[in-house]
Amino acid sequence: MQTNAVRAGGHIVIGSPKGYEMRSVPVPAFLEASQTDQIAGKQRNQLVFGNGNIYLDTPTHCDVWFAGARKRARLTDSSIPIGLTLHDLRHTAASLAIWAAQT
Repeated sequence: MQTNAVRAGGHIVIGSPKGYEMRSVPVPAFLEASQTDQIAGKQRNQLVFGNGNIYLDTPTHCDVWFAGARKRARLTDSSIPIGLTLHDLRHTAASLAIWAAQT
């Protein structure tokens, strides 16, 4: 069974992906070694990140580390929107992954 974990109301909620469809996620070659390290010693049904059994809490746009990173980025690139969110970055990453898979 395929599941995903999303933040809803400040909690991690486990459920089915949108459309209940299996998905493939392209992974760039430069991440292969770190991904191999992440799955070492884990069973096929365990999670990739963390200890394999507990879903990691996902960051929010309010987290201090992200607010600081956004502020530092704006110091060097004024084109970065003030309201940039982690969700915006997720969409950008997905778009870049799709583009890379097509080239």
